[in-house]
Amino acid sequence: MNEDRSKYNPSRFLVGLPVLLGDAVAATTTLVERLHALAAERAFSPLATLVPGAAHVRRAHHAVAATVYAAIRATARGVGEAGSAGLAAAAAAGLFTPQGAAERRLLHGVGILNGLYGDTVRRRHARLDLGMTLHYADDCDPVTPAALAQHAPHLTNRLCLFVHGVCCTEQAWRLYTGPGELPMSARLCAELGLTPFYLRYNSGRHISENGRDLARVLEELVAAYPRPVTEIVLVGHSMGGLVARSAAHYAQEQEAAWLRHLRRIVYLGTPQRGAPLEQVAHGLACLLGAIPAPGTLAPAAVLKGRSAGLQDLRYGYTLDEEWQGQAAGAWAQNRRHARPVAGMEHIAVAATVARDPAHWRGRLLGDLLVRPASAGAPPAGRVHTLGRLHHLHLLNHPEVYAVLRRIFAELPTESRAAVGG
Repeated sequence: MNEDRSKYNPSRFLVGLPVLLGDAVAATTTLVERLHALAAERAFSPLATLVPGAAHVRRAHHAVAATVYAAIRATARGVGEAGSAGLAAAAAAGLFTPQGAAERRLLHGVGILNGLYGDTVRRRHARLDLGMTLHYADDCDPVTPAALAQHAPHLTNRLCLFVHGVCCTEQAWRLYTGPGELPMSARLCAELGLTPFYLRYNSGRHISENGRDLARVLEELVAAYPRPVTEIVLVGHSMGGLVARSAAHYAQEQEAAWLRHLRRIVYLGTPQRGAPLEQVAHGLACLLGAIPAPGTLAPAAVLKGRSAGLQDLRYGYTLDEEWQGQAAGAWAQNRRHARPVAGMEHIAVAATVARDPAHWRGRLLGDLLVRPASAGAPPAGRVHTLGRLHHLHLLNHPEVYAVLRRIFAELPTESRAAVGG
């Protein structure tokens, strides 16, 4: 929990955008150059043996084209750097700081960018990297030890951490909330005496990397918490469930203190066995990449550039050893089993767009992104399947609320044993 709150000023996202746009133009220029070169070769190759001097014309053409494309790339990156420097100076002077609805919209956009290309963003565009921060209630500022002390009168001994899915931020838990309404997550915590925390993270990184970092963040939270912690519940939507599961695994490896208080992990539409959409994207990337034609280069490049986090969703990878050493175009699964955590429950909530979850349409389509067979797969001990809901409904819907209300109202496993339940 970093005390340097200026590091998380939302202005930094705007400052990083011009450089990102400059790099995007440069990358697009490189792709156009490849298409141009491929088309030019097809035109020049038949002429090389038929027209005297064609080889000299081809070399001259390639040299001129390379110079022009290089100049475009350099100009794009230069303009991006200049724009970023100008915005940085304006932000330092206090000329703009996104707040309220503007900040939330900006976070949504950056969350999508991180989900799609988060590993690249982390390497080359640090200002746009969401990193990993913990947030209390609906505060956009990250939790710090000082902030915990400030909120001490409102904190309870029972903690609930909500972990968003891919291409999102903690603001996703507010979806479908009307004016003046509390989101499902806040209502649950307020009614049942839980203290709500929300995770914000770069969902484009490997799930296991985020899981390892989450284990560390929870250890820091429990150490700095101004009350003795008696219960921790993790609620993960989509990829967030895999991140929570990964964190529990690495906490066991590190013998982390917070794991003693973990009672439940609740998975909302979590692709334990993989997400069909990512499997389709992987297949298309491999197919298009194998066809050396101008019409396939662009879509293949876009698909192959998708983030490591998205690619982990293909089979629901949660551990380092599942993806390390695997070729980018590998088809075979490399699943490993995370170590079970003693004394805790795994509970899954799945959804289908069909009225009857048992109907073939429900089993085939699921919630449009995750099928029930994947969402309810092990390690879930109990599975609740709801009809006529799609993937994002699981973040904030009355039927989902009713299920979680019953689950959260139950005594934890440890407490049931103590009373002979």
